[in-house]
Amino acid sequence: MKRGYRVAGLSLLLAATFACGSDGPDDGRCGDEALTFSVTPGIHPTIGWTPNCTIAQMRIIHNETDTEVWSFVASSNAVEPGIVYGETPIGATETNPPETLVFNDAYTVRVAVLDPDENILLVIGSVEFTPEL
Repeated sequence: MKRGYRVAGLSLLLAATFACGSDGPDDGRCGDEALTFSVTPGIHPTIGWTPNCTIAQMRIIHNETDTEVWSFVASSNAVEPGIVYGETPIGATETNPPETLVFNDAYTVRVAVLDPDENILLVIGSVEFTPEL
């Protein structure tokens, strides 16, 4: 009877492996394809990207001073698009509290994924934006 359980367990493990596929990261993280960003107007913008994939870190940099004005990091690639500036996503930890964005100043959003094999953050995309009314 024990052999039957082993065969069943192995079958389930193989089925789960094949269901995940081998064409990219199996944790849903953003991969090699280029990200297309969207940033809504105002000083509390919503930052999104396509394709719909997940990240582990976001940093917002003030371009003129080259200083970080807000950032967070998660312990896994679990952060989905649609981040409101200053609202740390569930499962992430704020690493730099948000500063007030200034209208007509330029900022850069940088996003990174966690490579689970190497346990390092890899920047995979960025976009510049300017808060406007």
